Amino acid sequence: MAFLGATYDIDLLLDMSNENLEKFIFFMKKLGFKPKIPVKIENLLSKEKRKKWIEEKNMKAFSLYNPKFTITEIDVVINTSISYKDAIKNVVYKKIRNIILPVISIKDIIKMKTASARKQDIADIEMLKKLL
Repeated sequence: MAFLGATYDIDLLLDMSNENLEKFIFFMKKLGFKPKIPVKIENLLSKEKRKKWIEEKNMKAFSLYNPKFTITEIDVVINTSISYKDAIKNVVYKKIRNIILPVISIKDIIKMKTASARKQDIADIEMLKKLL
């Protein structure tokens, strides 16, 4: 798992293997997170459904929510120009309180945002370049 960043939400780039997704789904259900769209969270396991969401809905992330948490939304990135396998090579580890989290590198975030070319991403790229 690699965190992309956090504002009021968390963006995750996951290893999309069934084994890893099953663990993630179990954990999210245990914490009470549910999909924002009207589907079962287990649908995330289906490569075919993810492909359909990307092609037909232009979905970038599978969003989960739980209004009881301070961070109310978790987005699992399903459509990106950088694979988990490539991103994990450049991951940076950040300590937040007593937890060490893998965070995607700024350069990889810039690559991802450049590929999406959304207005907000273009603004984010300028800010991220300043951090480098």
